[in-house]
Amino acid sequence: MVKGVLAILLIVGLTSNLNLATDTRVEVAKFIERVEQAKEQEQAEQVQVQEVILTDREEELLLKVAQSEATSQGPDGMWLVMSVVLNRVESKNFPNTIEEVIYQKNQFSVVDDGRIDRVAITDDAREALGRVKNGEVAYGIIAFESVDSSVHSKYFMEAFSYRDHKFYTEKDGLEE
Repeated sequence: MVKGVLAILLIVGLTSNLNLATDTRVEVAKFIERVEQAKEQEQAEQVQVQEVILTDREEELLLKVAQSEATSQGPDGMWLVMSVVLNRVESKNFPNTIEEVIYQKNQFSVVDDGRIDRVAITDDAREALGRVKNGEVAYGIIAFESVDSSVHSKYFMEAFSYRDHKFYTEKDGLEE
């Protein structure tokens, strides 16, 4: 669907100099708007809302991992990283506490290189944590990596990209 939208955008861009009728441009714009609304609806349906109660230590860990992994991605990117951690806690394939998930060997590069302990927490990270505490978690995403990498594609199914991260869900049959 997204490729189709990109093709339409390309066609609109290429044909804008061909004096397309205003009605045609309006219809294309309306179509693109409907596609975007459908995409937003699909993403909204993937957000799980239930009360999330965290200890002070768990809040600190979520803030630190999100800040250090998604510094340039604003509150949405940080919220997605926090969602990955919380989804892993709920998965049978990962440890069952936030601390164990974050410090599991070779799982988060910021733990491996020590950045997690040197990060300064920003308002963006606090905003992301607020969303989590209010029960907003992006359901199902279980891993992420740089868009330049493809290591996780061996083990997980790519779900979507956000800025410079790709997010993954568990492959069918992996979780029992």
